[in-house]
Amino acid sequence: MRQSASSSAPSPTARSLGGPPTGQLDALTALRGLAALIVVLYHFTGGFLPNLNLSETTQFVQKGYLWVDLFFLLSGFIMMHVYGRSFGQGWDWGRTRTYLFARFARIYPLHAVMLMGFVTLELVKMGLQAVGVGVGVFQPFTGERTVGWLFAHLGMLHAVLPADSLTWNGPAWSIGAEWVAYLVFPLAALAMAGVRGIGHWLLAGALAVLLIVITQGGRDFDVTHTYGVWRCLAGFGLGMLLYRGACHPLARRLSSDAVVGAMLLALAAAMHLGVRDAAIVPLFALLIVGLAHNAGRVSAALSARALVFLGVVSYSVYLSHMLVLEIVNATSRAMTGEPIGPMLGVAGSVAVLVALVAVVLALSAWLYRRVEAPARQALRDSAFARRYVDAGTSVRPGPARRATT
Repeated sequence: MRQSASSSAPSPTARSLGGPPTGQLDALTALRGLAALIVVLYHFTGGFLPNLNLSETTQFVQKGYLWVDLFFLLSGFIMMHVYGRSFGQGWDWGRTRTYLFARFARIYPLHAVMLMGFVTLELVKMGLQAVGVGVGVFQPFTGERTVGWLFAHLGMLHAVLPADSLTWNGPAWSIGAEWVAYLVFPLAALAMAGVRGIGHWLLAGALAVLLIVITQGGRDFDVTHTYGVWRCLAGFGLGMLLYRGACHPLARRLSSDAVVGAMLLALAAAMHLGVRDAAIVPLFALLIVGLAHNAGRVSAALSARALVFLGVVSYSVYLSHMLVLEIVNATSRAMTGEPIGPMLGVAGSVAVLVALVAVVLALSAWLYRRVEAPARQALRDSAFARRYVDAGTSVRPGPARRATT
């Protein structure tokens, strides 16, 4: 059921700044879904389908890794929207415990299930080799998919341990990094509640400098297995500050259809032309604020049921698509000794791309309905949660909306 962002009382901080966003946040949910889809296109072109060289026409897909930065900004923004009031009032272990368990229940079950999918694929490779298929082609449980890194992923430590490359489910590096951000958030929200005036700008400047330092002067934000956790923390923190800024009365000037439409066009043009990454991420921030307040045609268009559902299943889209790619490549290598992409022309590459995107979307809808949502609810309803987590204390969220992360 669609909810209005004004149905709950704003936090004291939000009231002092002019009130929280009042537009339908379904638009931000849809934006998250579109971002996940663009990340899929980024991974499914390039090295996987080398003959589908879109960079000759546009840099839009080639810059797809930047949409992960939108995830980080949006995560910080929504965490402040939902929990900022609660944690801004003071430290409380009961609230923190309940919040952390809720975040764990949100991200861990699907993360673990997808890991098991990759483990199953490695076991299948071993089985094929045992019957003489793929001998010399597959090297199961080696390289980036060792047992050691499997335990690191299961313990949500993979984002903070040094690595030479992405391990197991590559996109999951950002899930481990966000878990670190979730751990930091309660104290960060409490500290931020005491920041006023120029302090916001100084903090935002410090986080921006951190991003610039780890991204080669803002030229390349595709930082993952090395300093990816810092990329996440900086983006998440900026998203938290962005929510504070969105509560300011002046932020509503960004909410008109004309302004939000201009932002979308500017963002599309910047990515198409391949401008410096540091110039694109601020456009994400402005777009989030504009859409959070927009109640016009742009928000209505993005709030279409199909787009909102894409946003709802975006976590499944993000975590499942690399397994689909790996299964296709493993099948091709078992049959021909080579990955499928180099064997396809442009038309064949387009056909495979369309087919695989359709598979990912169908799989993601199934994962959301059969794995992600039921597992999250089961954890929250478990005897462990009732006895050790809730303990009579709950996080009192602010105006929670569908734009969850």
